[in-house]
Amino acid sequence: MMKRIILYLTTTVLLFAACEKKNECEKTNTSPIIDSQQSTLENTKWKLVGFVDVAEECLKRAEPTKDCGKYYNCEKFYTLHFTDSILYGYTTTNSFNAISDIDYTKNTIQVKITLTPEVGEMDDGYLYSDILHEVQSFSFQNNELRLYYNNRKNYLLYKTWQS
Repeated sequence: MMKRIILYLTTTVLLFAACEKKNECEKTNTSPIIDSQQSTLENTKWKLVGFVDVAEECLKRAEPTKDCGKYYNCEKFYTLHFTDSILYGYTTTNSFNAISDIDYTKNTIQVKITLTPEVGEMDDGYLYSDILHEVQSFSFQNNELRLYYNNRKNYLLYKTWQS
């Protein structure tokens, strides 16, 4: 467990260090969002925009594969679909199913993922699938969903998606 946490933190630090070096960091508003009138995530679909560092107000957009459209249908990459207590979606090359235990009064979420590996991940696919295991809480409003990890220091930013 400790090795996994160290690996995860190292990956996150390297991700944002690389982001800064390449000037890929987009400033973003990380102010807390107020929950919308929508009461649940049930029957919603989301697509990942990127990885956010709250303190730095830095958004690093999820890397699409260089072969999008050529060899892969990338439309479904980095997507989530909530149905009842089941969550399913796609990384860059793999699909997954998860049981999501959501507490709407505390805005906490636990995700227990079963990845269906087909082939190795591409670009940010490994990082994305690792982070999904670490999600602790969430907030959402209208067309934006944030899945927080690393003690709310980082989050995955999603926008609504119509497949």
